[in-house]
Amino acid sequence: SFLGSQLVEDSLGPWPTGTKYLASFKDTMFVAGATTNEVRFSAPRFPEVFPPDNVLDIGDSDLGPVTGLYAARNAVVVFKQRGVYLIKGDPVNGFFALTLSKDVGCQSPNAVVEVPNVGLCFLGDDGIYALQGSFENEGVQTRVIPLSTPMSEVVKRINRAALPNACAVTYHRDKEAWWAIPTLGEEYPNVVLVYHYEVGSWSFRENLPILCLRETSDQRGYLLFGSYDSKHAGIHVYTRGWKDKDGVAITPLFETNTIDLGSLYRSFQPRHAMVYAAGYGDNELTLNYVVNRSLDSVRPAAQALDQQYPNDLFPVYGSAVW
Repeated sequence: SFLGSQLVEDSLGPWPTGTKYLASFKDTMFVAGATTNEVRFSAPRFPEVFPPDNVLDIGDSDLGPVTGLYAARNAVVVFKQRGVYLIKGDPVNGFFALTLSKDVGCQSPNAVVEVPNVGLCFLGDDGIYALQGSFENEGVQTRVIPLSTPMSEVVKRINRAALPNACAVTYHRDKEAWWAIPTLGEEYPNVVLVYHYEVGSWSFRENLPILCLRETSDQRGYLLFGSYDSKHAGIHVYTRGWKDKDGVAITPLFETNTIDLGSLYRSFQPRHAMVYAAGYGDNELTLNYVVNRSLDSVRPAAQALDQQYPNDLFPVYGSAVW
């Protein structure tokens, strides 16, 4: 009412009801979630103004509704249950939609992250995928590639009915990308898939009650997660300082990058793995291992060994468990 005659209500257009997803791109607000295929966009520099004609129809109805938006450098990426699309253009010449893939999609809007030197990565129904390319005609093909093939046995256990509860973050401090996923029978994430993007290797972590993830934008770069566990409610800071979580022991884990041992017809076969480790304190060192990224250890119990040669013990000043 304070605007008086300068307010022209007909130019505003009603706010799109049922909006679930937002993305800001080139001074324009894009929203989706109200209907199956529509993506609405605002007037430039006026995120509350949605002219009635600013509508893009994305994909076919049989590919499911829009399930997420992400504003990349050169395009808005639109995800559907089965399909990935790009919105390109600008406010002056208009926006338009392109189909990138109808084979994979994303039902986890909070599990879309940009990973350095990899691309825009997202969680699909059957694994984690990466969008590679610049989304522009710069001589680099924009394509969708599978990223989580080495973790296929773990990915098979994802509870697809709970995919909207999955989340992800890029943790620059440790050069890792995290995907917190729910496995079979679990409503909320109980396994974290970790991609070590500097070396191109995967690992996984358990017993972290993660419902949302965020990396702080200050110089410290902390990794925070919100918990769904009522016994450990609130916001937590990820750290290596705990020796157990609710009675579940946390043990050091080191995984090498993928080692190419050749095909089955090669004569070279591994027989032994020599481990050299140094610990602090007087507790035992324990060792166990998994095969092909399995969730289950090979040994029924970890093999323990004293840190010192048992026949020639040295004094121990204090003790510590890491």
